Amino acid sequence: FSKIEKNANPDKMYFQRFTKVNEKWIVKSILEVNHDGIISAWGSRKAFWDTNKDKSIDGLFIYGLYDSDFKQQSVHLIFSQKDQFYTIEANISDDFKTDKFSPNFKNLDAESKKQILEYWNKLDKKDK
Repeated sequence: FSKIEKNANPDKMYFQRFTKVNEKWIVKSILEVNHDGIISAWGSRKAFWDTNKDKSIDGLFIYGLYDSDFKQQSVHLIFSQKDQFYTIEANISDDFKTDKFSPNFKNLDAESKKQILEYWNKLDKKDK
């Protein structure tokens, strides 16, 4: 993942998935997040593993969306596997009680879903 310069408005963050083809790294997929406030990557909230044992590393990232006064609005999980991105989000509007999943989340294998949901459900979603 990468983030554009500090204090940009709108704020942008990019998530990219690379694969090595013929000794060159190429972008297989990209997800761009734009927000009219602040996007904050939760620094220590990253995980890498091979959930489905296909010898390809999967990545999980947590970030939050904030207003311009740095008041938290939501928290987001992005999971990258192969050339897909899967997301979960929760919002402060209902005290982070309702999880919203990307439409493709249902297509994940059972073990990947299990590990992601275990991580998500243990996460303190309020940034204090």
